[in-house]
Parts: sequence; C-alpha cells; structure tokens
Amino acid sequence: MTTTAVPADELPERLVARTPSMGAYGLHLCDRTTREALAILRRRLDLGGVDGLRTRLVLDLLVAAWHGALDSRTSRPGEPTSADPAACPREAFAAIPGCLTLTAAPEDGPAAP
Repeated sequence: MTTTAVPADELPERLVARTPSMGAYGLHLCDRTTREALAILRRRLDLGGVDGLRTRLVLDLLVAAWHGALDSRTSRPGEPTSADPAACPREAFAAIPGCLTLTAAPEDGPAAP
C-alpha cells in the first residue's frame, strides 16, 4: 500500500473536514472568538451608535469568509502551494461586497412548494 504524505499545514483542515466533533469544536471556537472580538470592538472603538446586531453580522461575515476559504483550499485538487493559504482567504474576503448585493430571481417553471 502506498501512502501520500500530507503537508503539516493541511492536516488540521483535513481532520476538521472528516471529524464532526472537531468541526463542532471549531464552530464553538469561532463563536467564542467572535464574541471576544465584539467585546474588544465595543471597548476600543466608537461605533457611532451602530447596534450590536450589525456589528456582530460584520464579524460573522468575516468568519463565514474564512470558512469558505478553508473549504476552497481543502477541496482543491493536488498538492497545495505556498500561495494557497493566502489566496483562498483573499478570494473569500473579496467576495463579501458582492454577496451583500446578490440578487436572485426564480427560475422559469413551476414554483417550489
């Protein structure tokens, strides 16, 4: 049997992708980190009266972009290059403005129930 070595920086991503409990812990860690970041923003910045929901949504968008970047990186075929860790987050963060203005129309055909 031949085994392929997995680069050390890719092991955590593959482990999370294949182990639900690790994924759940990752979500918990992201939520805790987001809450801590929100508390820091409130203490250090004048948010001009912006409500907590909108501030939380901004942080949630950043976390969602990060998760999208990880998914993109782990689903690419072949060996990752040294540019991959930076390229995927850049692509994901660059997509945020477009997702905020995304529009959709129903396809022609019968309406879904």
